[in-house]
Amino acid sequence: MTLSQQVAKGPVVLAFFPAAFSSVCTTELCTFRDGMAAFGRVGATVLGISVDTFFTLKAYADAQKLPFPLLSDFNKEVIALYGVVNPDMIGLKEIAKRSVFVLDRAGVVRHREVLDDGRLE
Repeated sequence: MTLSQQVAKGPVVLAFFPAAFSSVCTTELCTFRDGMAAFGRVGATVLGISVDTFFTLKAYADAQKLPFPLLSDFNKEVIALYGVVNPDMIGLKEIAKRSVFVLDRAGVVRHREVLDDGRLE
């Protein structure tokens, strides 16, 4: 299923995160997991996105019991399109900045938060 097909069904929350199995990302994604009832009430779909491999994301989702898909942007195309490339985070090159986008049924970004250098933009 493409993103445009998913958005046509209702709002989509894109949650970009730097790295699976890191403590802050685990806290963040488990917060999404624990709040799924609220997303369901408004018909929103949550999608997690990082540059980790598909296999890493599968193991991570299983370990954290995440009820939403984690998508691999291993080629770093999506983080570039959304402008959330972190050039260097403690030695990790070109990973996702921690960020959240909410898209409406037309695919219009209605909410954007990007953690950049300790500030929320």
